Order: sequence, then structure tokens, then C-alpha cells
Amino acid sequence: MSHKKFMNHLSSRTRTVLITGAIALGIISLYSVMQAAAERNGRNGLTDALNAFQTNDFATALERADAILARDPNNIPALLSKATTLAQQGSILMKEEEYGIQAISVAQQVLALDEHNDEAWRIIGYAYEIMEMYDEAHAAYDKA
Repeated sequence: MSHKKFMNHLSSRTRTVLITGAIALGIISLYSVMQAAAERNGRNGLTDALNAFQTNDFATALERADAILARDPNNIPALLSKATTLAQQGSILMKEEEYGIQAISVAQQVLALDEHNDEAWRIIGYAYEIMEMYDEAHAAYDKA
């Protein structure tokens, strides 16, 4: 049975609980990715991006990531930070598709540099999840 068919067989309340739990786990995982990248790279803008992310100041988080990417467009931690922020921003603002597509695009830039990057696959999975594209989310999470 596909994930979508499985979800359709559940009650509305059960679906909501499962989806909310999965999204919460996704947020924790994405936050952990950003925190680890900031710790590895010291205070170089990623720490500022993480602090902004923690307070839902997505504009500042994106500015910090973009400043790093302006100097080094292949900076994987900054790309992951940007993708994470975009996905979370879409979820919070209830603009899942708009920001989810952007998050996937940025995460795919990471995969172009490192095709086995687990964090990029998790972000892609989360972005698909918030867009309610569960089969695609499951496939991406399997690659993580």
C-alpha cells in the first residue's frame, strides 16, 4: 500500500497527529544540521544564521547564508542553512509550496557538489513533506 493510500485510510485526527509529529521531527533534524555546521565552521555567519533561525528571523538567517554564498557559492554548510531556512519559513508562513520548491532547489545544489549528502536529502524530504507530497518525501528520506 502506498503512503498516500495508507494516509487516506486514517482518520483526519490521526493523519494530523502523524503529520505534525513527522514535521516536528523534521524541524529538529534540520535544526541539528544547522547547529553542527555552525559549530564546525566557527563564528563565520553560520552561527548568526542559526541564531536567527532559532527565533524565526528567517530574513536574517537567509541574509547570513547568502552573504557566505556570495563569497563562496559552493559552501555546503551555507547552502544547507539556506535550504533549511526556506523549508521552515514555508511551513511557518503556510506557503509550503512556494518555499518548499526553493528549499529543494538549494538542496539539489548541495547534491550536485556531494551526491551522498544526507542532510540535503533530509531537507528535500522535509520540503516534500510540508508540500504533502508524501511519496516523494519518503523516497528522499530513504536516500538520507
